[in-house]
Amino acid sequence: MIRLIKMNIYRALHSKSTWILLIVTMVFGLFAAYMEKTDLDMMKDSYDMINDAAEEDELSMGIVVQTPDIHENGTEPYILEFVCADIGSCILCISVTIFAVIFVNAEYSSGFVKNIAGQVKRRWVLYASKMVVIMIFTMLFMIVYAAAQIIALSIFLENPDFGVNMIGNTIKYALAEWCLYSAFASGLVLAVTVVNNTPIGIIWGLLSGMGFGTIVGGFINRVVDIDDFNICEYFVTQNIKSLVRTGTASEYADELILALVFFTVYNLLGIIWVNKKDIKV
Repeated sequence: MIRLIKMNIYRALHSKSTWILLIVTMVFGLFAAYMEKTDLDMMKDSYDMINDAAEEDELSMGIVVQTPDIHENGTEPYILEFVCADIGSCILCISVTIFAVIFVNAEYSSGFVKNIAGQVKRRWVLYASKMVVIMIFTMLFMIVYAAAQIIALSIFLENPDFGVNMIGNTIKYALAEWCLYSAFASGLVLAVTVVNNTPIGIIWGLLSGMGFGTIVGGFINRVVDIDDFNICEYFVTQNIKSLVRTGTASEYADELILALVFFTVYNLLGIIWVNKKDIKV
């Protein structure tokens, strides 16, 4: 298992697409920081107007930059507040989607499966090791994105304050988001493993990140029409967006349980599928 993980990491690091995605993720972080600074300036000029616009964005489909509110005393948000707000905007779903889909399908086109399948007694190990590597790179994308934002915001903001007192909460929040992103990625890996089609996998992932599921969920809610029940609350991408850094322990527990359930189900289904299907190269 460890040997397979190392081989998959080597394969990922020696892929041009991985490095391109890391650069693109960094650019996303820089662009998001610039947009946040623009939003902040507008917020200072017309605070009520921006609040109304933010409420409208929350209900619409798409991936948008999230800007935290100005403090009650009129000071700018801490840099870590910007980072936390934007990690939950699903922008990273773009990088995670493209990486996971290309990485999974590349094992066939590169001949990796053909070379290694005969050396593995248990085929599920191939699937599990692949998922571990995707989780590692999901964390890497988050770190690169956050680092780019921190550097850019340190330059863009008039009085940048890192927010040292927030480090503990930020780490807790980032780990919870990582669990949710990993659950999202495991669903992608399952879908791509079954359909074995790169464009379909990327389109499915991007639509999920953009909130297409909320449209489907809204239709289901209308049909089912059960009081106090909203199926969208159980979608992984919706929980990525709804989790807040200042959430209670109970709210964090609910998010982690949901992530664990989806992660487990997706990977069990993927392992069952891989064990039953013939390996084609």
